[in-house]
Amino acid sequence: MLIERLENYAEKELARPKRLKEKHWPSDAGVCIRALVYRWRGVEGIKREARTFFVLDDGNLHHRSIRTLLRQAGIEFVMEETPINDPKMRLAGKLDAVIRLDGKYYVLEIKSANRFTFDEIIHQGPKEEHLLQLQLYLYYVQNLFRIPTNIGILLYKCKDTSRFWEFPVSFDEKEVNTFFLLMRNVEDYLSKNILPERPYKITDWRCQYCEYQQVCWEGYTAERKNEFAEIKDEDLANLIGELLWIREQIKELSEKEENLNTKIKEIMSAKKIETGRIGNYFVELKEQIRQVLDQELLKEKIGNLESFYKSSTYKVLKIREI
Repeated sequence: MLIERLENYAEKELARPKRLKEKHWPSDAGVCIRALVYRWRGVEGIKREARTFFVLDDGNLHHRSIRTLLRQAGIEFVMEETPINDPKMRLAGKLDAVIRLDGKYYVLEIKSANRFTFDEIIHQGPKEEHLLQLQLYLYYVQNLFRIPTNIGILLYKCKDTSRFWEFPVSFDEKEVNTFFLLMRNVEDYLSKNILPERPYKITDWRCQYCEYQQVCWEGYTAERKNEFAEIKDEDLANLIGELLWIREQIKELSEKEENLNTKIKEIMSAKKIETGRIGNYFVELKEQIRQVLDQELLKEKIGNLESFYKSSTYKVLKIREI
């Protein structure tokens, strides 16, 4: 009942007509230039699912919660959710915060991520687009608001474990100028009414998750097939076909299993049934304690944990539809 109403609400919100893009945004950092041209032209992308709305809303909740926690921890906020407007560069945005700590000013950029992305960030460093966004905010805090600071903090929170990780970032004007050049290139393509060349192959993960994938690669199927050599080994082809069929069955059955699992637990909990028997099967619903290592405590006691990680290589089989 409630889920259906929530999904209907989300779908209505996502179906609202989009306003034509009139300004560049700091969040354009890291976006494919061809996708940016599509956005400015008002091209409709892939229809987003209700889950997308909830993910974005969840991110906003984490942002507000983190700022509240920082304030309760004694951090002084000088600016918060402050709009940025640069008519000359046709850029508009909103910086998360400027804080003062031990007499120094810092530009704060907050990001939330799932466990897998969070772990990747810890070991490989922050996302390039997040760094560039922070560089832009540092630039405008210095030049627009005249606050003397050349250091920002990129603060990540893991949405699954509530763990935090931070990266101090020094201002680099070269990065900002690179973004300004991208904006001028976008406007140049718009004025000439042409599309830039595709910067990635369709097999690239950026294309796989891009909202403009269909329109960008429309009519490209034949060319795309020619990018790869046809597998002519009949035994191998049959095995791959069988694997694909099994994957589809597993996906469908996994979804059914998850739904049934949830319903059974809800009914047993509501009717206060903890144990029982059905034929030869014993059924039990009980609470379990899951223990995980407290990495923050380990870090506090031991220091840097990087030396304790062991790396290994392995091969991954990927099969995607063309």
